[in-house]
Amino acid sequence: MLKRLALYILLFTVGLLLFIATVLVVFPAGIIADFVVESVEAETGVSIRYDSFERVFPFGIEAKGIEIKDRAEGLDFTVDRLRLSLKPARLFGGRLALLLDADLLGGSIDGIMVFGSSGMSSDLRVRSLRPELFALSKEYAVQIPFALSGAVNIESSYAECAEGLVVIESDSGANSGTLSALGFGLDFGAGAAAGLRATLKECRAEVKGLWVEGPDLVTRLSGEVLLDSRHPEQSRLDLFAELNDLTLKGSNRLLLSFLKRYELRQGYYAMEITGTVGRPRIQRQQ
Repeated sequence: MLKRLALYILLFTVGLLLFIATVLVVFPAGIIADFVVESVEAETGVSIRYDSFERVFPFGIEAKGIEIKDRAEGLDFTVDRLRLSLKPARLFGGRLALLLDADLLGGSIDGIMVFGSSGMSSDLRVRSLRPELFALSKEYAVQIPFALSGAVNIESSYAECAEGLVVIESDSGANSGTLSALGFGLDFGAGAAAGLRATLKECRAEVKGLWVEGPDLVTRLSGEVLLDSRHPEQSRLDLFAELNDLTLKGSNRLLLSFLKRYELRQGYYAMEITGTVGRPRIQRQQ
């Protein structure tokens, strides 16, 4: 019985591999592209356009000039190049593995994504992404003046929240040092650096450390965010923020007038941030 079951699994895996190979080799690239785009648009509601789409030997596809838009969310995003390649050997273990290689936001992302019967995992490397090239929306326009590199490791069950680790740091080199959000700027000074270390577990994001340091301002953030994947703006906050070494020049003068109520001692400011992402509440650290 077990030998027969193993034979059935082997035959199914080989058949699936041959089917995927046939699709990638026999079907015209245009048909594959239309199928992929229509499937993604149907699942996400976004609009996708691309300049070119072609097969890559032996089991891969590559698209260039991909434009992703969602008017409802204010999303307008471009991927310069995206290549996905199948790892056939993983099929024998009952999993679909795709190698990812993408150019976007002035940098790149590469790694592997694995899909199984119970969930998926990803192990990705980020290199020199520039977030200021990507405005999430007009409402939450954030300009981050750093090139960011690091790693993202995520495991997710189809029935449960994702778990994993995110570690990101800014590249060395000259940065403008002026971070802005909602039209309000923070001047950290030239050559500022930034980093993030966070874990995902039980539908929570624990911020182990989010920091930005420069000659004119140092700020750190830690705590938890209770994630709401369907309505991100309703994600609940339990965070602690601190600022020090504030140099009074440029936009930091306006910042100081706002921070006075949160000053614990000369030049040191601490605050608790609660509420939600869409409606945060800030109070002086007790």
